[in-house]
Amino acid sequence: MFRNTYGYCLRKIICVVFFSFLMASGEGFSKPAGTSEIKQLKNQVEALLKRVRDLEKKQGDVVFSEMNAKMASEKTIIRRTKNPLSLKISGHINRGVWIANNGANTNIAHVDNDTSPSRLIITGTGELNSDITVGATFSLGIETNSTDQIDVNRIGDGSAKPTIRQAELFIKDKRFGELYVGQGSTASDSTMEATDLSGTSVLSAGGSMSFIAGGAVFTKKTMGNTKVLVDGQNAKADRVFDGGDGLFRRNRIRYNTPVFSGLSLQLSHYFKEKNHNWDATLKYATEFSGHKFRTQIAYMQRNSLTRSVTDVASATDVSAVQAAYKQVNGSAGVLFKNGISLFAGVVNRKWNVKNTSGAHVNVNTGTAYTGKIGYQHKFFEAGITAFAFDYGRFSGMLFDTRHPNDKYVGRTFGLLAVQNLDRIATEVYLGYRQFMLSGPNAGVSYNYIKVVLMGARIKF
Repeated sequence: MFRNTYGYCLRKIICVVFFSFLMASGEGFSKPAGTSEIKQLKNQVEALLKRVRDLEKKQGDVVFSEMNAKMASEKTIIRRTKNPLSLKISGHINRGVWIANNGANTNIAHVDNDTSPSRLIITGTGELNSDITVGATFSLGIETNSTDQIDVNRIGDGSAKPTIRQAELFIKDKRFGELYVGQGSTASDSTMEATDLSGTSVLSAGGSMSFIAGGAVFTKKTMGNTKVLVDGQNAKADRVFDGGDGLFRRNRIRYNTPVFSGLSLQLSHYFKEKNHNWDATLKYATEFSGHKFRTQIAYMQRNSLTRSVTDVASATDVSAVQAAYKQVNGSAGVLFKNGISLFAGVVNRKWNVKNTSGAHVNVNTGTAYTGKIGYQHKFFEAGITAFAFDYGRFSGMLFDTRHPNDKYVGRTFGLLAVQNLDRIATEVYLGYRQFMLSGPNAGVSYNYIKVVLMGARIKF
């Protein structure tokens, strides 16, 4: 368009100039042009020249803008040669301010929220055909001052401890299912978390309630606030409040069936310390009349787990005792279209424990019962606001091989609030949790652990 207009103006200027020259010289005309006519023609030429200059400037601005856009796009695109797979980089940073009290002391720390640790994820995928997708995923977790590691009396120095969360290959077939090989989630991983539809999982996910202060150690109220020791080890919150959330992430092989009407089956296996470990999970998800429902049930055999037993007098590890188990766990969650959500979870764990002499020890069955009620609504244009209250009772997840009849019971509740900021893919949160412990010894009481965590998770 600019070129056609530009050419037209040039042709018109040439014609006017030539006409003016003829009139000025008197050639071809019987009457010479007057002064006013020449002035008028001069003004026309100047007007046309101005129009040409404006068009040139406008055309130059467009070209310059296109060049800038091209340069900007080239800077933001990762270019690879001779590789047909697509590359995706994602992750999030989850940081907060942690204030905790163990009944004797209060402390503050700047932490990485272990409920959803900071991470970087790289995924490459390609399609063999319309039904088969292959790819690989690498995920690196980087936590500094993890809430699962620090104690009220022992705050970390902020040094990072990278962990490989995923390093796996996968193939997905629409007809035959999915196969995963390498470091990644087992079939039962997240079975106590994924059904939580409250919108507050960044603070507390389903039955996994200890991550907000997993490293905090219980103390005895009636014995000078000394630490609680079980098998010579500190009685930390994550040991008492083990949520039974499957076999976690392992170097495993996992198979997922295709999803049939919302129903699927997953199986996985890994080998560690001369022992086979395996699990199976049945999952179901559906939506109806604006409501959402999820449920998952898992069975697992973990034969490679060991626990250290420490000699209290010398403060040295005596040995690692076998702490294998068979477990059934399940959870269910519903989100009604009015914003109310409900969650419930159950864990039953049969221990197979041996003491330092190698003799079998009968310990109490481990159980966990958890529940949550929540409400979410979009009060503000920024995004959904979610509130929740949860409660859990954990029994027999912590045991003492030297006193197998001792029974430790933990109770906890949490108050949670999350505000979503959709435009910047951010969740801002505030939560409070209280942990309570009761033990086998009459006359001995334990201090509560109280924690406040405020922070934000930014996704990219």
